[in-house]
This record gives sequence, structure tokens and C-alpha cells, in this order.
Amino acid sequence: MKKSGEWGKPPEKNTKQWKKNEKIINSNPTLKRARDIREGLDKPKHKYGSTGGQWHGGKGSASRVDTNSDEYKDNFDRIFKQGKYAINKEDKDES
Repeated sequence: MKKSGEWGKPPEKNTKQWKKNEKIINSNPTLKRARDIREGLDKPKHKYGSTGGQWHGGKGSASRVDTNSDEYKDNFDRIFKQGKYAINKEDKDES
């Protein structure tokens, strides 16, 4: 019985056993990635995705609405009772 770590040499390239192993490795994405990393063909990815590049800024990074439009300003005034939609205290007293 072999001890842990005493598995011997891997099969030579292009032998029957090597081809069989490659077929098994290529059918499993986890094994394929591990083999590529070990051979230096692929860099290990960060656990949470790419660590480089531009950050998109999140959901609130850009305005979705043109805040300079007349419709936006009118609705803002209507919601917050400003401008022509402001409530006058004098009008309330008369009614």
C-alpha cells in the first residue's frame, strides 16, 4: 500500500494512459482549471471576480433621468410643494 504523496511519476505525454487522463480532466471544469493553474497556463481567479480594471460605480453612480428637463423640475416642485405648487397660507384661511 502506498503512502500519501507516493504516487510515482505522471504518465509520459502522448501515451495511452496520458490520453485517458487528459480526457477525464477535460470533461471536468474544476480539474481542467487546476491542471492549467499547475502548468502555469492560467492565473488563479480572485474569489470574488476580477481584481483589476475600472469600477462601474454601482447603482447610483449615474443619473438615470435628465435633471435639467422641464418635466423633471415640474414634478419635483409638485411633489415637494414648491414653485407654482407651493401652498399659500393666505389661501387656506379664506376657505
